[in-house]
Parts: sequence; C-alpha cells; structure tokens
Amino acid sequence: MNTETTLQFEPIGLTHAPQIGALAEAAGLRNCNYSVANLLSWSSMFGTSVAALEGGLVVRYGLEPNNEHTYILLPHDATEASLSAIAAALRQAVSGQLRIAALEGRQAQVVAAAVGHGAELVACRDRQDYIYSRAELEQLHGRAFRDKRNHVNKFRSLYPDYTFAPLTTGMLAECWQVEQHWRHAVPSHTSASTLAEMRSMRFVFEHWDELPMIGGAIMVDGRMVAFSYGCPINSTLVDVCVEKADTAYEGAFNIVNLEFVRHLPEQFELVNREEDMGLEGLRKAKMSYNPVELLDYYYVCHEL
Repeated sequence: MNTETTLQFEPIGLTHAPQIGALAEAAGLRNCNYSVANLLSWSSMFGTSVAALEGGLVVRYGLEPNNEHTYILLPHDATEASLSAIAAALRQAVSGQLRIAALEGRQAQVVAAAVGHGAELVACRDRQDYIYSRAELEQLHGRAFRDKRNHVNKFRSLYPDYTFAPLTTGMLAECWQVEQHWRHAVPSHTSASTLAEMRSMRFVFEHWDELPMIGGAIMVDGRMVAFSYGCPINSTLVDVCVEKADTAYEGAFNIVNLEFVRHLPEQFELVNREEDMGLEGLRKAKMSYNPVELLDYYYVCHEL
C-alpha cells in the first residue's frame, strides 16, 4: 500500500462476514468490536461501512450523537510497517477529528506513532471488555463464586426438571417473549439503548443461519425462561452478545450463564462478556464473575 491510496467505503453487509472473521482469527484479536455479529447487527444504528485495504479491511462507524465523529477500526492484520501509509489514507478520508477505536494494548502505541504528531492516546475504562476463563464459569469453584453457586442451586431446587436446548431459528419467537418479560421488569429497560439492542437482536434472529452464532435456552415445563447467544471472535474465544431471562424465575440468569458456557464447543477457552459502559450495577455484576482480564481499550485521537 502507498500513501496515495484512497479508501473507498461501502455499507457493511453479510458478504463481508467471512473476511472479518478470518482477519480477526489471524490477528488473534479478542475485542468484542471485532465480533461479526456485533459489526453487522449494529450497523443500522452506527452507519457502519468498510473499505478494502491490501489484505484487510478498515471499518468506520459513528458513535457520538448524530454520528458527529467517525471511529475507525483498523485492519485486523495491520503491521507496523503498513500503519504509516494506512494513517495517511485515513487522514485523507476523514474530516474533523480522526478517532481510531477498539485498539488493544499491544496496538495502541504503534498506531499513535503512525498517526503522527498531535495524536492523543486515550484509555477508556468504560469500554474495557471483561474476559473470563471458560473453566471457571462452568465450574464455579471457590469462595469467589459462592453466591453464584447458591443462585444456581436455588434454581435447580425450584425447577429440578429444567433443560438446556441449543438455540435454533424455530425458537426465536420464544426469545422475544423472554426479552419482553425482562424489559418490562425494570422501567430502565425501555430506554433508547434497549430499543437499539432490540434492533440488533432482530437482525441476528433474521440472519441466524447466515452468521456463526452459538446460542442456548433454559426451558422449564416446556417454556423458555432464559436464553443467551454469542459469536466467536477467534478460535479460542467467544463473545457473549445477548443474555436475557425472565426474572420471575429466581436464578435464571445464573443458570443460563452456566449452561451456555458448559455447552460451548470444546475449543473455546475464554469468554468475552463485553464492556460495562460505565454503569455501576453492570460493572458490579461483571466483576462478580471474577474476570481473568480487563481487556485494554484505547482511542487514538487526532484533530485534522
């Protein structure tokens, strides 16, 4: 690639999914922003588009109100040698403020240097992904998981005949019923962010068989009371995109968390349960599952 390269962006679509997945795998990335399901299902909200580069893709999306700023996800396989040319192309393609997002720690310093003088490296705690050991989540051993074990055991005592069923397209209507119970249990669940999540879920459900989704549901007396689904980011890590439960069933969230992880294909050793968005309750809940890592998350910002 040379500095004269002009990036030609087009709307992201299902045809880009195989390339995104292959590049994320090759680079060993673990950030939930590189989940194919997330990139595609939130694209209508963020105006996501992609541009081809030699051997990779640049992904652009708006994250601020009215999409005032453009965020760039760099090519998954970008090397130090190519980053200066990539940065030059980005400066030509973007007006205002260039914001390169979703940089994991090992990438951030290199990218800031490539963007050049005036680049600011900004850490963002609210966007750090929570990474968990699959073995810990499915075993719940030790003092750290005592409360979780108690909730699981409570659910099992109340509903001893519950079953776990792999999620299929034929069950998606029931998923909406569970989501509705969850949403109406707490008034804040009808917020704009929840409605946006519903649009994301609808896209995933409509394209379930075209995406590399993994999902499962908890059934009690033939009725779905909780479900969860995720999408692999690489061959050893799966991103949990959505988890919903009918809170009338005590311990339903805990049991679907446990059973979803237990039924993952064997190659998945790590689980990404995404960020907490700075919400105190969500942060407390995610920390209570004893993450093995808070994945570094940086922006590189540069006024053009």
